[in-house]
Amino acid sequence: MSGRLIFEITHWMGLIPVIWLGTLAYCGQRRSPLWWALALVLAVSWVADTVAHVVDPWLVSAIYPLLQALILSIILLPRRALQQVAAVLIGIGALTLWLGGATHPEVIGRTIAWTGLLVVAWPHHAIRWPVIITFGLGWLGWIAYSISPGWWTWGIFQSIRAVGLGSFCWVSAPRLVRV
Repeated sequence: MSGRLIFEITHWMGLIPVIWLGTLAYCGQRRSPLWWALALVLAVSWVADTVAHVVDPWLVSAIYPLLQALILSIILLPRRALQQVAAVLIGIGALTLWLGGATHPEVIGRTIAWTGLLVVAWPHHAIRWPVIITFGLGWLGWIAYSISPGWWTWGIFQSIRAVGLGSFCWVSAPRLVRV
């Protein structure tokens, strides 16, 4: 496979949960807003990859994980906690942008944002494993890629994402979801 084809496949992967839930809904299998919220969070990577074609890719990479954490927080947290999380995310975003000339400052934002996603999702058993795989193990894959960018580490990161997206589909499958 050519690098361009692999890039296109990984670009569109973020839409799999939305397509999956849409297909289930079309077949009469409705899912709670919790599932749709997580699908939206996962689709942010598709939006980020698309926007990175016209905006500085580093800037997009530095900001989109913060947006993912904010979206899930808006859906799951009470107002007071949401305000605190939003303040932290905005502060981390500003710090990341301020450190723009440093080596890999986006790692700070991604670490805080994806740890926040894990903390916010943890009480929700239904979505726990897809979040752990996609954002917990995905963080490790991203760190490996940041330390040693190349096809192997990028492939490992994308493979973790694919397993996380697959786990989303698996745990939201009709035979596993309680009505």
